[in-house]
Amino acid sequence: MKTPKRLAKNPIIDATAEVRFTSTIPNDAVIGLVYASLQQSFGKPENLPILQIPTALRENDSNLKYQPCYKFTKPGNVLMVGPHTIALATYPYLDWGTSSPLLKDVVSCLNKANLFERVERIGLRYVNFFPVNIFDRSTLTLEVRRTSIAGRSLTLKTEEESKGFKIVTQISNDATAQVAGEPKKGSILDLDIQRDALNMAADVIPDRLMDLFLNANELADEAFFALLSDEFINTFGPEY
Repeated sequence: MKTPKRLAKNPIIDATAEVRFTSTIPNDAVIGLVYASLQQSFGKPENLPILQIPTALRENDSNLKYQPCYKFTKPGNVLMVGPHTIALATYPYLDWGTSSPLLKDVVSCLNKANLFERVERIGLRYVNFFPVNIFDRSTLTLEVRRTSIAGRSLTLKTEEESKGFKIVTQISNDATAQVAGEPKKGSILDLDIQRDALNMAADVIPDRLMDLFLNANELADEAFFALLSDEFINTFGPEY
């Protein structure tokens, strides 16, 4: 299967690259360091509600430890920051070549500022929205006793390992999503490419980190185009 380089009509409504890390910087000093490093690009941070939870509770709860506490915004991007995580979201998303330079700049600046001691995990997530029943346009066969159930309200989740990454795919044909600031009913294809247990030292960041993100993006592309029929892909104006 030949994979397009980009789609002229991109269905991605959220593209987020996340880095989880350990740091020698005290938790309450992380936001100041990030602001000092990136203020020319992003401006002032906004506090998030999770800050109302005491630091000790957040640090001891695995569901809260990696949640962002602050948000920076600039046209087309949102940067989420916590004591152990940074996540850069891009919208509208065009392609990897267009969005990755800012990610590399952010990682490079924060690495030079000695934020990272070790990188533990990366994640690359793409959320796609379609105003149609995605199962009717997919390569999936969904049947019960040889009768298609693609017309039913369905949510499907799969997990697989490939090339050292975990690929988590979630598909729903009965979802509501915010598209250009408005709620829309349709289908969601959510691809989350994860690499855990990296234990990556700061001296190989950002080059090694960006190589891993590039690999994750390639896996996301493979999963996306394998799931959709050629006829449906052609409606988005694939460019090869």
